[in-house]
Amino acid sequence: MPNRKDELAGRRFAHLVEGLKTMMAANLKPQYGGFYGQLLLNREAVAGLGGAVEVRKAARGAGRQLGWKVRIHVSEDGTLPVMDERDAPQRSRC
Repeated sequence: MPNRKDELAGRRFAHLVEGLKTMMAANLKPQYGGFYGQLLLNREAVAGLGGAVEVRKAARGAGRQLGWKVRIHVSEDGTLPVMDERDAPQRSRC
């Protein structure tokens, strides 16, 4: 029988991934054809979502689902930027 605590943690994590995926997709600009995505989370948002370690892991999962090549960096002030580092096709470049 699966451990109920592990199942609950898995559901919470899946919910976090879906929430981050929604936020990441909402920040895409149509003129760039799905490229150049980024999400900037301040310290309070990161803490509210479960902390930097959990948010980074979930953002990588959300990025994979969106097809992003994710780069995440935690700054000194606790801000956590999530960026898509894929090379855009020529037609999508600025």
